Amino acid sequence: MTPDSNTSTQSGRRHHPAGTILGRLSDAVREQNWFAVALELLIVIFGVVIGFQITAWGQTRADRDREQGYLERIHEDLIVDVETIDSRIAYFDRVIAYAEAAVAHAETGALRDDSPWATIVAYYHASQVFPYSSTRRTFDELRQAGDLRLIRDGTLRAELGAYYNDSQITQGSWLFQDLPVYRERVRGLTSLQVQRHIVTACIVQRGLAQTLTDCDSPISEEEARALLDRYRVAPGLAEDLRYWVSNLGVISKVFAINRVAAEELIARVSAW
Repeated sequence: MTPDSNTSTQSGRRHHPAGTILGRLSDAVREQNWFAVALELLIVIFGVVIGFQITAWGQTRADRDREQGYLERIHEDLIVDVETIDSRIAYFDRVIAYAEAAVAHAETGALRDDSPWATIVAYYHASQVFPYSSTRRTFDELRQAGDLRLIRDGTLRAELGAYYNDSQITQGSWLFQDLPVYRERVRGLTSLQVQRHIVTACIVQRGLAQTLTDCDSPISEEEARALLDRYRVAPGLAEDLRYWVSNLGVISKVFAINRVAAEELIARVSAW
């Protein structure tokens, strides 16, 4: 064998880097060492399977971390919902109390706390509304990203979907979207002086929260009685007031139902 041919043979064997699986497999095939070929193929297949498994494990761990993060945020949102609902329940209970005092005057002439002014405040506060919306940013983000699948508990997924769907229907319903006719009519009968005073002195505003209170009168008792007389003889005002009071009762029941649902979901999410 000539030096040139020897060099050529050696260079041919070094075509693949020494020690690589591809190099060993190529040499085994050339030498027809089928046992070595099978062994190298098994090593390749095993490596691929392990690689996929490690990737899957990593993805599963990442999904579990994301699931936990979403559930923690939903838990916080639900707590905010309960606090918001509690504030609305307290608010509308106060509105109902004022409204019932106004109905009593409209029907019998009875004065609230034996005071014409306190009765005017009752008529006005009976027209108050306080919009409600659930805290659903996290759930909407989860759904829009197509990540609802991350919540492994199918029942919990369904319960969350039902809760936020019901909340959306509630806040979009006529109970919260349509202002009562009574509100428009009673305020149309009330002077701007009186309205501005009530807004300034009879409503305590803390951020977005409101508390309805009583306050001193800016008008004389004679003027207050004259205004109450206008209320009593206004066509349809008493009917509109009674209708609004019945709606307030429905609103209170809706809030009670939503609160129970939120509390149950808080417990479910905490357990998960």
